[in-house]
Amino acid sequence: MGSLEIVSLPILETLKTCKVLPKIVICLIKSTEGHITELSIITIDDKDEATYYDLEKILIRCQYLEDLYIQGDYIILIYFRKY
Repeated sequence: MGSLEIVSLPILETLKTCKVLPKIVICLIKSTEGHITELSIITIDDKDEATYYDLEKILIRCQYLEDLYIQGDYIILIYFRKY
């Protein structure tokens, strides 16, 4: 994960992932500097509650987020559309 910690993607607006480790998803979201507008995460299979807490903290900073879809083994379904 080393190089993902220094990547910068401030113009990235849409991120869709499937079967990607939660820590990688969190790094990618951080790299958008809060400018992401659409996020889809499918199958986060991580039982560590701290990971979900970190994800929540990052998402709170995403002030432009309009669409959020999260589905996984330990999350039933989270769907949010800002309209």
